Amino acid sequence: MEDWVSRSNVLVTQGLTESDQLKNGDWHFEEEKNGIKIYTKPYTASLVAGKGESEFARSAEEMFNFISNWSLETRWGKGNTANPIAAPGPLNSEIVAEEGTRKLVFVVLPMKWPISNREFIYISDTRIQGNSYTIIERSLEVPEVPLTEGCVRANLNMATIYIDPISDNRCKVTFLVQFDPSGDIPDMVKGKIQKGWAELVPAILHQHTD
Repeated sequence: MEDWVSRSNVLVTQGLTESDQLKNGDWHFEEEKNGIKIYTKPYTASLVAGKGESEFARSAEEMFNFISNWSLETRWGKGNTANPIAAPGPLNSEIVAEEGTRKLVFVVLPMKWPISNREFIYISDTRIQGNSYTIIERSLEVPEVPLTEGCVRANLNMATIYIDPISDNRCKVTFLVQFDPSGDIPDMVKGKIQKGWAELVPAILHQHTD
């Protein structure tokens, strides 16, 4: 995996460009739940992307530091309760490699029986612009990591967290997501997954930071 950093450079650059364009683009408003606004929009001909937005009584820097602290295994709470095909419980994640701010992460996502568990490998990196912060995560093909027996290799096409200051002690978090579970999953269910995760990440942040 020696060249994973160089292979991920284009992925990070393209991912940030795409996410920046999507962030303020046209989205379909779905609903507002507990102060979280949820949106969807077409991503490809068959896939939908999700967006969740919410405000927090924390500075942008405080929120960024919280999300970036990988030693806090509970920061994503119980994980998958908003995912219609995932089993309740935390994500099983492991940092495989690290270089500066960039991480290579392996995740196993437990699924409800009889659906096979999903696994994916993604890169995570950060961008700081003034008082605003961005965390970008995208799947990276790593042939050296074999498929786990009984799992299906899924694709995290996009997971971007924007943390923008509103005032010295208040910020807005915008989460963009497109997760393709692959396999024999109906498109309608895939769409529900994006809405669920668009709500889930801001909801868990509220749980731990309010």
